[in-house]
Amino acid sequence: MKRAFITICAAIVATLLAQCTTFPQKSWQVGDIYEVNGVKGVVFAVTNDGKHGRVISFEETNANYDDAVAWAQSLGEGWRLPNYDEVKIINRRVHEINEQLYLLNQEQIYFSFLRNYWFGGAPDNDYFVMYVGNSRIVMSEILEPDTVWYASFGSDELAPEYTNKSDTEFARAVYEF
Repeated sequence: MKRAFITICAAIVATLLAQCTTFPQKSWQVGDIYEVNGVKGVVFAVTNDGKHGRVISFEETNANYDDAVAWAQSLGEGWRLPNYDEVKIINRRVHEINEQLYLLNQEQIYFSFLRNYWFGGAPDNDYFVMYVGNSRIVMSEILEPDTVWYASFGSDELAPEYTNKSDTEFARAVYEF
């Protein structure tokens, strides 16, 4: 009798714990502040169901390309420079991103030829690299060693320009959740 009572109590406790620890997953929207398991940023893209997406970092750095890549990776597992498709999304959503950065007293993404941003391309492809400043987004092709394409925020006009990887530019990191 005592054993049956303990078994029933254990089953009830297990059921209650399962109900208490099963929370509905948050549905994310562009512009939300994402703070989960130490990852912090502004959501700039989400899946149709809002369960998954990408965030851009609150912080930015000013460094050459290789140091910018290392900085992004130093933020933790999964952080990296944005790729070309993400640059296009960030460009379309920059006002929503900057609104949240402003409310959090964080540095906003700057749109001017006076400040350019490094961006990375496809994984393990060092020559598909861009940085973003004012008004253009550029696809790249293979260039001379240590030379990379750059692009500027603000327009859909494609106008390829390139620079040396040793130049110092700004960088933001992205994370996929």
